[in-house]
Amino acid sequence: MLNAFLLLTFAQIVATISPGPSFVCVSRNALRSRIQGLATATGVATGTLVYATAALCGLGLLFKAFPWLFDLITWGGGLFLLYFAVMLWKHASDQIDFNPATPEVDPPSPARGKTLWSAFLSGFFVQMSNPKAVIFFGSIFVAILPADATGLYKVAAVSLSVSIEYVWFLLVAVFFSHARLRAMYGHAKFYIDRVTSGTLGALGVKLIASRL
Repeated sequence: MLNAFLLLTFAQIVATISPGPSFVCVSRNALRSRIQGLATATGVATGTLVYATAALCGLGLLFKAFPWLFDLITWGGGLFLLYFAVMLWKHASDQIDFNPATPEVDPPSPARGKTLWSAFLSGFFVQMSNPKAVIFFGSIFVAILPADATGLYKVAAVSLSVSIEYVWFLLVAVFFSHARLRAMYGHAKFYIDRVTSGTLGALGVKLIASRL
């Protein structure tokens, strides 16, 4: 089980740091103020808690009733990782527009105000509507966990996922509240995305190979 836990840690870190809607939402709110970014990060972590808990509670019962479903989800998660790796590699040179005034890139949620509560809700709703989160917790997350995982092990797995997401997006909020650091990321984005792409691809191959 230790190997599975380490693999889950690795997968969660890679999935979390890869750019997505939640990353853009936190970074843009951090442009308004650091506290706005921190509140948004809290909302994202809360959404992660909901997904991770739901994945374990619902899919664990399905796996007991339909053992073949575990293999199917593992294959699906591996294939998605390969697809996402290709897309990330392909668009590594694309730059993210961090201008909070750009209307078409505002967080897709009912919370667009500037209060801390609205910042929290924007992070929560973006995470809940994030297809990357849906696929990760619906397939990769449960596929990596051992089929005979204990209750304590599952609690630790959920805590791990939430902690990784929360710490990362807190760092993002602090990072993008500084103009100089934000510019540094823009210059390094191409290389960061290429390295992340290779890592995701390798993890996808590993997941598929584990079911052969």
